[in-house]
Amino acid sequence: MPILAFYIFTQFFSIACAITVFIHGYRLRTTGIQYQYLYIYPMASFIQNIFGLTINGTYLSYAKRASIIGVSIYLFLFVEFYSLYHYYINTLREKKSNKILNAIRYVYPLIPLSCWIPGNNPNACKYYLYLIQAGLLLLPCLLFILEQLKNPTQGDLHTSAVFWITLGVAFYFACTLPLFLMKDFVFHPLGGVLDERAHLINQLCYGIMFLII
Repeated sequence: MPILAFYIFTQFFSIACAITVFIHGYRLRTTGIQYQYLYIYPMASFIQNIFGLTINGTYLSYAKRASIIGVSIYLFLFVEFYSLYHYYINTLREKKSNKILNAIRYVYPLIPLSCWIPGNNPNACKYYLYLIQAGLLLLPCLLFILEQLKNPTQGDLHTSAVFWITLGVAFYFACTLPLFLMKDFVFHPLGGVLDERAHLINQLCYGIMFLII
């Protein structure tokens, strides 16, 4: 019962935060090219959460529900990656940083598609994709920090949108990267963190990320 209550709380907390960021992001979409598609990220998170709650509320078998939600997660990861990379490619000032991010952007589709190669289990493979995606999305945060050390933004950085967006993104992926890494290689063999509990922590971190942004 406590796990179910926490599950419901984290789902609705993440949904409420995503809606708030979506509204703000939608208003910003015409203020600069970097904001053009950013609002799609919280919108996709909202849709993914509602879809997951709907599928989990059906009488389908656990394996069938996991398979259906797993496909939707792959679609969400695509949206997450490209909306954030579009933002940073049009925000970072260093040409070298943009070249690095553009190169990764073109190669990225091969990573999730490799999970669907015959012989691979897409439902299990997605946890490795989480790890890779976390690293790829922490990269632009690192490039932003290096850029600020080299050529600081004029004025108060704490009042700029990019500071809070980077802080939120860095918080989420810095928290969930070790979570999924330890889930597979440390905690899971010891019975410490199961899939559903990792999902609860993941959703809570998502909500906090949207609050920061």
